Amino acid sequence: MRKIKEVLRLKFSVGLGLRAIARSCSIGLGTVHEYLQRAEAAGVTWPLGEDWDEDRLENALFGGPPRARPAVLPMPDFADFTSSGSVIHTSRSSYFGKSTDRPTRTAIATPVSVSCTSFGAGNKT
Repeated sequence: MRKIKEVLRLKFSVGLGLRAIARSCSIGLGTVHEYLQRAEAAGVTWPLGEDWDEDRLENALFGGPPRARPAVLPMPDFADFTSSGSVIHTSRSSYFGKSTDRPTRTAIATPVSVSCTSFGAGNKT
């Protein structure tokens, strides 16, 4: 459920800034900004009347109830890890393909070790 009423209350009754509202509601700064912009564009003022429920507010700002998320998310490609730590990416179609052959390995990435000692504060020249 969206926290539109709480965002509006914290902004106009309490007077908090966008970052404080985002922290208080555990939502992103961009989301707070978007809610306030939409409320201004829709002419929604605070305090809301008693006839303003969540559905009416949602409809005023977003044009209807929230859309449901897809029930099935796409399956990502697989990554096989070798004993040396390198990653072998295997495409899903080759992994689950109907062929009896082994999966086609499409890309190999080896780990890169980076030493940050030359960037430390203790190395002054």
